[in-house]
Amino acid sequence: MEYSPPHAIMSEVDYQTILGKIRTAEFSSRLQEHIQGAIQEETNLTQTQRQALSKIAKETHFVFEGEEAMELGLSDQALVFIRAIRVLNCGLEGSIPNASALYVEGRRIISICPGLVKRIVSPQQTAEEMADAFTFVTAHETGHFLFKENIAFYEDYKECLQDHPTHEQLAKESTMNIFKIIFSELRVGPHLNEIAADYWGNRAVAQMLKKNTRAETFRTNYHFICTIGNHDDGEHPGLDYRFDFLTRNDPGIANALQCPLRPGCRLKNL
Repeated sequence: MEYSPPHAIMSEVDYQTILGKIRTAEFSSRLQEHIQGAIQEETNLTQTQRQALSKIAKETHFVFEGEEAMELGLSDQALVFIRAIRVLNCGLEGSIPNASALYVEGRRIISICPGLVKRIVSPQQTAEEMADAFTFVTAHETGHFLFKENIAFYEDYKECLQDHPTHEQLAKESTMNIFKIIFSELRVGPHLNEIAADYWGNRAVAQMLKKNTRAETFRTNYHFICTIGNHDDGEHPGLDYRFDFLTRNDPGIANALQCPLRPGCRLKNL
């Protein structure tokens, strides 16, 4: 997932202050609280299915700088791989606001660029406030693991998306043909990894909003979607679909914003 550029240059002292707070148990436990709460609210899934998802989320590691990667006990070759991926995703100076979900030597790793850290949080915030601001991003990236390792859980969800009128937005005019008109799955299918990731990002934000109702925190979580614009790259849906449909139709977010609930799609629509 790629994010928009930061607004201002942050000093190294401020950045290190932030790193000190996000490396605390308060930061990680707060994020896990939101993600685990989202998983446990999926009552259409069985307890065994929820436990499987919960285990994946708990075993996911956040890497903000090289220190976190080194602490995972990875091989030198794996550390070189992570550094190379970070250069590609973050740029040589690390200034690109981006994050990615990686499998490295059997570990689930979310690599978060310095540019994204500097855009989302400030050194004046507490560790819990930083976790709240990072909720959508981290839950979205965790959602890639939750999807890829349990694709069967999403069959009903995919069918609901295919039946919903908004799925027409996922069809580019440049790629329209009779086969894609007949087989609507081909329109939802290529986007499903990102749609599922957004699903978990939204579900976790709904959990976060139960404790933190500040408008600025909500804005911080979603501002990047608006700055990306209504661009569909064939994998990431455009703004109309991501925010107006996926985020807007999340029941927890609709409730927190006091918006009328509109019919959307949930996991295991029975």
